[in-house]
Amino acid sequence: MNCTALRAVTVRLAEGAPTCLQRLLGEHAGELDVCLAFGERQARLLFPAYSEDLQELFAPHIFQRRIEGAGYAYRQCFERGVLQFAQYDGAFYRLLQTHAFDVAARVASRRLRWPYALSAQARAQYLDCLRAHGGALACNLAARGETQALAFLLSLGVLPRQDLGTACDAARRHGHTETLTVLLDAVSRQPHAGLHKTFDL
Repeated sequence: MNCTALRAVTVRLAEGAPTCLQRLLGEHAGELDVCLAFGERQARLLFPAYSEDLQELFAPHIFQRRIEGAGYAYRQCFERGVLQFAQYDGAFYRLLQTHAFDVAARVASRRLRWPYALSAQARAQYLDCLRAHGGALACNLAARGETQALAFLLSLGVLPRQDLGTACDAARRHGHTETLTVLLDAVSRQPHAGLHKTFDL
């Protein structure tokens, strides 16, 4: 509880087995990157942050519980200590309603890259999110030189040429040559709109 340094957790388990993850998330309101390892298979999930406080309405000592952020809904996706992936994916709609599009893009990218128990409907909603908000994620990945994550995002074919160009600029500014090469290759494979000219005779 109250550990601000905790960023990532790996849990090794048998499929369908309960874990300590629900209790851990109940004590940690910050963003947490979780890897669930089922032998050779794995799921990578992002649990967004949320805040919770008690507000005094009026004397004598009547309080109202106030919760902000979609991260609380993600922490309710357990049954008897077992994570329910359908419920986790269902919480995505509420995340979008908070307009936390940068977090939503990272949630979507992880679920698509490690699609454990991912339904076709959930996959479609994650792809829609990346089509709308994947450009900012691509820039962040390029700026940090996260080439593998960026290569996967590019493989989905959800980024327009303009977003690719912005990501190229970010990689160039931060000196990430390998990342820039991957981006330039993706740009070269996109159809070019060409130039349109008219002539009056």
